[in-house]
Formats: sequence, structure tokens, C-alpha cells
Amino acid sequence: MRTGTPHAGRQPSYLQCSKRALPLLVLALAACQHSALKALTPPPPAASGHWQLSVSPGDDLSYRIHIADAQGREVQIIDGQEGAPPYEAAQLLTLDDFTGDGKPDILARGLSAGASALISERIYVYDAGQGRFLDAELFRNDGEVSKTGPGCIAVEYRNRDYMTYAKDQYCWEGRWVFKGTRPSTTGATAPSDSEVLATLSTRRLIPVEELQQLLSDCERTQLNMNICAFRDSVAADLELAAVLNAKQASAS
Repeated sequence: MRTGTPHAGRQPSYLQCSKRALPLLVLALAACQHSALKALTPPPPAASGHWQLSVSPGDDLSYRIHIADAQGREVQIIDGQEGAPPYEAAQLLTLDDFTGDGKPDILARGLSAGASALISERIYVYDAGQGRFLDAELFRNDGEVSKTGPGCIAVEYRNRDYMTYAKDQYCWEGRWVFKGTRPSTTGATAPSDSEVLATLSTRRLIPVEELQQLLSDCERTQLNMNICAFRDSVAADLELAAVLNAKQASAS
């Protein structure tokens, strides 16, 4: 019988290959298990203030608000917010803490509030327990929202006389609680009745005296209703022009 070392060209046995490959196989299986567990583990919620907002067109002059976390994962869609195109998130949405809890809420801009120069705005409050933004509560009057203090806001709107403005005061107490109404100085830019009538007469080619009769009863006929609607539109146009002129004057 020949003894000695194996021939140099002899291939290793199956058992030797298995022993050598076993550690590598164990490492590969461990890596696969780690990747699988990582994929199944839900990601942590996004930190406050790290929300990413975008918008897309909806139906009938509305838009959708798309909310993504810091990693870009979409976590919520709010549908049905009224607004006119073009739909740009930077122009329509603002992240700010309106409730005073240290977490950002969403202020969404809408359409014109009551045929005035003001814009209707709504607040979607962030609920940390649910990790979602709650449906906006309806205020007593549609209007523009401003912060007046920690957890408190004012909603500015046009009064029914079409000449003056007011601000409803709210504070967050688990919901928006009405705290009263204060007059607004915005009405200083509202056009006078004579200015509105003169402009309306020029645009509609109707004498001022006849317009006054038609405007005395907006519900009498369809013509009366149309003229009253035109009156509101003219007043809004004149008011908007006055607001823009005032802003330009203050900026110069």
C-alpha cells in the first residue's frame, strides 16, 4: 500500500467543500434574515416639522393635499379642499403651529371669501396620537386666518353690509372655541356705495337711479338678483384694487 501525502492534482472531497462553505452559508442566511426583518419593521414616524407637502388638481375647483414624511413616504391625502388653479403647494399651503402644542398644523388657502379681497382659509390640525392631520373644523365665517397668540387665531371676514370687516377670535381647547368678535381695519379700503354704483352703472350701462331701485330688493326678480350679484363683484374688484394700491404704497 502506498502511503504519503495526497497527489497535488487531486480535487478536495465533497465533505471538505461542505465544511469550508458552511460558514459562508451561515453568514449569507443571517444577512438575508436581517434584511427581511428590516423590511417588515414599520418605519418610525416623521419628526414634527419634517412633513413634505404637495398638491394635485381635484374635481370642481378643488385640490388634494399630499402629505409625506421626512423620507418622502406618502402618509395621508386630504381631498376636496376648494381652490382655483394654478395649484402650487408653496402658494396654497403653510405649515405652522396654530394650536400651541409645538407641532405643525396645515393652513390651506381656498377661494375668495364672500366676494371680497380676502381668501377663505382652513386649518388641518395635527393629531400626534393618530399621526394624522384632522379634517378642518368649520368656523362661523369663512375668511383669512392669522395667529393672535399661542393656540389662538383670528378669522377675518367681510360683514353682510359689504362695507365693513370683522375678526372672529378662537382658541384651541381640544377644538376651536369661539371667543368673540372684534372690528377690523380692513374695511378702510372698502369702496363707498356711490363709487360702487358709479362703476356698476358704467359697466352695465344702466342709470344710477334705476340701479338703486333694482338693488333695493335683490330677491324680487331674476334681474334684481343678477344686478345684486354684479354689485358684489364690482365692490370686490374695487376693494382688491385698493388693497393692492395700499400694499404697493407701503412697499415703496
